[in-house]
Amino acid sequence: MDARIREAIALRRLVRLRYHGKSRTAEPHDYGVRSGRARLLVYQRSADGEAPSALSTGWRDLLLDQIEDFALLDESFAGSRGGDHSRHVRWDTVFARVT
Repeated sequence: MDARIREAIALRRLVRLRYHGKSRTAEPHDYGVRSGRARLLVYQRSADGEAPSALSTGWRDLLLDQIEDFALLDESFAGSRGGDHSRHVRWDTVFARVT
């Protein structure tokens, strides 16, 4: 999964994954280690096929060992979310980041 995450970030491609039993479509933004655990910071666009809403969209900090069925989609995204970028967290180690 490491190589696919790095590719998704480098190419700014949307991903589909399963996390805590829900299928999610998201923009992968940061990938690294924080508090000793590998994580992926994403901007979630939808969950379980729901139409985008305040509850189904937004920033999510996902533990890598709990992600299943990770897949790159053909659709790309613009990159950093501008003002929302300030919500990014401090990382112990950053492997990849959208610029």
